[in-house]
Formats: sequence, C-alpha cells, structure tokens
Amino acid sequence: MGRFMDPTPQLRLEEAINSALNRGTTQFLTDRQGLKAVESITERLATRACKIRNTLMDMEDNKRTIQTTPHIMPDLLQQRRELTHIRDWQQRKQQWHRQLLQWRENILAGNLPITAMEFLEARRQHNQAYALHNHYIHFNQMPTITSMELVILAAYDPLLAHWRRTLPKRRRSLRNFTKPPAPGSTQ
Repeated sequence: MGRFMDPTPQLRLEEAINSALNRGTTQFLTDRQGLKAVESITERLATRACKIRNTLMDMEDNKRTIQTTPHIMPDLLQQRRELTHIRDWQQRKQQWHRQLLQWRENILAGNLPITAMEFLEARRQHNQAYALHNHYIHFNQMPTITSMELVILAAYDPLLAHWRRTLPKRRRSLRNFTKPPAPGSTQ
C-alpha cells in the first residue's frame, strides 16, 4: 500500500490478516482503520445479498423467457451465460468476505486457522477470479456462444426440453435445428 493510497476495506483487511500471519501482530486487525474495514465489509455483505437475490430473479425471468419462446434465441442464451457468471462472481465475493471476517475472528481468538502461504494462495486465486470477472463483465469480453455450443445446448440443455419436443423425430440437417417447424407441417 502506498503512502497516499486509501485502501479499500477488503485490501485493508487482507493486509492486516497477512501481517498477523507473517509477523504475529494483531495491531492492524484491531486499530481504528481495521475496525472500520470490518464494519464496511459487514455492511457490504448485506447489500451484496440483495444484489445476488436480484441476479437470481433476473435468471428466473431469463429461464421463463427461454422456456416459453417457440425457437432458440442465441441472445437469450448469451444473456443467461452472463447472468450465470455474474451470480457466480457475486457469490464468490460474498464467500471471500465472509472468509476474511472469519479468519480475523479466529486470529484474534488466538487460533491460526490458516498458514501465511495458504492465505497468499487463497488471495491469489481470488485475485485471478476478480481479473476474469473484470475481463468478462467490465471490459465486455464474455465469449459469445458459438454455433456448435448452440447445437449442444439445444440437444441437451434442460431449459430447452420444451422446445425439443416440438421438433420432428428425424432431422435432415442442422440448418433446421435452430428453428422448430411450423405447427402442422411435416418434414
């Protein structure tokens, strides 16, 4: 942390835990800034729970739309992929903050639940997931669904079971695969 940098509560708590594990000092876990970081992260847990709930509701809306649409819409499947990633990231972030708070409590109680190396590895993995989230969502680089993925999803995804039942039993080519036949027509 630089001299003029105001660290985020998460970074402040990560550094305090790292200091406690490496140097055996709990000073940074209990000082004014450390307590402020804990308070802020605790508040964020509550607001993120609302965000997760809203994302799950968006996923349900998307699922309902996919199930009731008479043909496959790649845009809806792409939206589902993005919503799934956002949900997974929100849950991972929530879990990371809970874990940081738990480690803090254990360290202050005199229990060392994790070694310094294990903590650094967990932090590295979290930062990798954060970088991927940034790449996908904030830089809008989420991989788009390819035509082959679309075929596989159409064949096996439970969301598309209703649509599959409208298909004829024998298909001549994959061209007809993304649009069901008109009602009453035979192929």
